[in-house]
Amino acid sequence: MKARRKQKSEPQTWDQVADYLGCTRQALVSLRRLAAAPKGKDPEEWKEFVTAGGYLKGGSRRLTEIKVLIAEEELRRRKRENAIAEGEVLSLADVQNALQRASARMSQIITYKLETDAPARLAGKEITEMRAELRGIGDELRDVWNSGLSQCTQPNQTA
Repeated sequence: MKARRKQKSEPQTWDQVADYLGCTRQALVSLRRLAAAPKGKDPEEWKEFVTAGGYLKGGSRRLTEIKVLIAEEELRRRKRENAIAEGEVLSLADVQNALQRASARMSQIITYKLETDAPARLAGKEITEMRAELRGIGDELRDVWNSGLSQCTQPNQTA
């Protein structure tokens, strides 16, 4: 009686469903990620799904895996396009340009502060006064750097 019950019931494992469909378990795992894929382990439901979608044409396991990978890549591409269109993603060129501008500006400011501004501000001061002046110069440098980096959050900004 138990043997009869097993024959009429659904396969107990995903490996058995994959064997029934003639594909690998990995192919079945990939197919399960698709939104329209059946949720249960009913082999007939799965057979109808893969036949309707053309996932197992010719019984080729590799073809099924490739189709699933293509569908996943298409989904990633669409998500990326949406993120770019909504301004959530910046192009690499925009970020590189902003960082180059910020770095060049920072280099100019550091040179000016250390060669011209600092000696005049530090002349004749006690060590505690020098520390306060140098702390102020450091704050000025950080402000310049942070304002340069803020350009990275604004796409297509020109110098």
